[in-house]
Amino acid sequence: MEESEEEPPDSKPFRYLSGSNSKGRFCSVGAPILGEDSVGRIWKACESLPSWADCMAAIEAWGQLRKIENAEAAFDIMVKKLMTKSAKHFTALLKVYANNKMSAEAKNLVKQMEASGCYPLTWDALVALYVGTGEVEKADNILEKAAQQRRGRPLFNYCKAIMDQYAKSGDIHNAERLFLRMRKAGYSARLRQYNTRLRQYKHAKAPAYGFIERLKGDSISPSKSFTMQVAKVEAFRKENELICWNE
Repeated sequence: MEESEEEPPDSKPFRYLSGSNSKGRFCSVGAPILGEDSVGRIWKACESLPSWADCMAAIEAWGQLRKIENAEAAFDIMVKKLMTKSAKHFTALLKVYANNKMSAEAKNLVKQMEASGCYPLTWDALVALYVGTGEVEKADNILEKAAQQRRGRPLFNYCKAIMDQYAKSGDIHNAERLFLRMRKAGYSARLRQYNTRLRQYKHAKAPAYGFIERLKGDSISPSKSFTMQVAKVEAFRKENELICWNE
């Protein structure tokens, strides 16, 4: 019997939405559109003898539908039936946990990975998870670790997300450390980064010494509105001096 006759009819909408899937019958793209029932029928047809691609797609599809137990079950089947446990497979489930903000489960899975001698192919999901749960310093540490392991630059978008979190909390020290690390990694300074830094000083109610000079040193011309914002932050210096004088 040809393979096309063995495929469940519900698999065709997946192929239509995602294109040909040569590695497996089950494809995750379109899962939110088809819904839980259709995904369940397709997976049931694959479940008795799944390929690793079927399992990987099922993990992603159930994750998109926020059916975490089903995603975990597909992962267990992949590990037990296919005798497979690699960084790629762990990372699929890690992304599900991260996208659903399940920090405890994600941390436990990372421990399992390390015990198995595996490390995520991408740390981005874990960085996003910690940023989303407000554990910014952990996100920063993982970003640095990921950059060291891949021997490349940390992803700019995640650097920016962490900088934004530091801005909200007024954490000037860690923001400056990340800012300098980005410069060392080869990212050129931009006005937006300085805007974020300025918010950090504002939330910390601390003066930004030599801020305009730093912009000019990076060949950035501050706008009039930006200069006015710097002047407002500089006012904190006078307030601090007045407090010290009164004390």
